[in-house]
This record gives sequence, structure tokens and C-alpha cells, in this order.
Amino acid sequence: MLKKSLFSLVIVVIMFVGCGRKTSELKDYINETIKIQEEYGASIEKAKNGKDIEDAIDKYGDSMVVLSKKAKELESKYPELKTQKEFPELKTEYDKLKEISEKTEKSVAIVMTKYISNKAVIKSMQELTKKLIEFEEKPADKK
Repeated sequence: MLKKSLFSLVIVVIMFVGCGRKTSELKDYINETIKIQEEYGASIEKAKNGKDIEDAIDKYGDSMVVLSKKAKELESKYPELKTQKEFPELKTEYDKLKEISEKTEKSVAIVMTKYISNKAVIKSMQELTKKLIEFEEKPADKK
């Protein structure tokens, strides 16, 4: 659920940015998102205990807040592109992001079943959700 929301955030930004410099900035944004997703998935898969899971979630949450800020900056910088729906020149990046996001989501779901009752893990997931929701509700100029 949360992973789909985060993936949706990335997709929204893709819809707002077009060609030229915008495409370059968006490619950088997508590649950064991919890196964060890969690191999160690897951290979760390597976790040996609840504390490792908690640390991975916290780091991921902090990274996603930074990414959300970048998304809002792109939206503010290129408001004229809010109506553009497709970016064929970004298909490769989009496909890779989708693949990594799906892989990460599956890895997290499998590992999290082992820690579903761990209070620290539950708290970290709640904090992650809270951070992202609070940031999404803030206007871009009130960061």
C-alpha cells in the first residue's frame, strides 16, 4: 500500500517534466529513486533482526522525504508541464523504476511477515507513513 503510494509519487513527477533539461533532471530523479529502492530492498533482505529492519525503514523514510522535496521542486519549476501525459524518451528509465519498485515491494512484503508483530518495526512503518503523508500535505513553498 505505502510502496504503491511512493511509486505513484514518482509517476506523478514523471507526468510533470518533459524534454531537454527537464528530461535530464527527471532522469536524475528517477535514477536516484531507483538507487534508494535498491538500497532499501537490499537492506531489508540482509536484515538479521528487528533492529536492522527498523534502521532500513528509517533510512528509507528519510531518503523518500528528500526525494519528495525534489519532486515538489520539479513540480514548481515546471508547472507548465502538468498537462503532459506521456514521455516516450523516458520509457527505459520508467521501465527500470517499475521493475525495481516491484522487486523491492515483494522483498519487503516477504521479510516483513517475519516482523509483523515487532513493535519497533511497526513504529518505524507508522513513522514512515506519517512523514510521507505530512510532507505531501505541505505546499511546496512551506517546506
